[in-house]
Amino acid sequence: MIYAINLTYTSTSEAINACLDAHKEWLIHHLSAERILFAGPLEDKAGGFILAFGSSLSEIEQMLAADPFVAHGLVRTDILATQPALRAANFSGVWAAAAKPISPGSA
Repeated sequence: MIYAINLTYTSTSEAINACLDAHKEWLIHHLSAERILFAGPLEDKAGGFILAFGSSLSEIEQMLAADPFVAHGLVRTDILATQPALRAANFSGVWAAAAKPISPGSA
């Protein structure tokens, strides 16, 4: 399953900035393990977005619980789960094995 995770800041920018380096270390750990596919701040600076891969919602919730932003109550998380049916040909089949790959120009 692929999980779209929206993080909404619920604390002051000072509190967020105090945990930012630890949050980035947490992200890097999970990016290198390929549990997080990508992450970044929202354009409006109200929070961040994570695209993650996991076998269950509880696995993702457990992973998020260790995020310093979550552990210190600095963000609200909203999680959407999907089992991809279609994927771009260059999107890894590891993360969407059952999805049909669509090559450029095949429309």
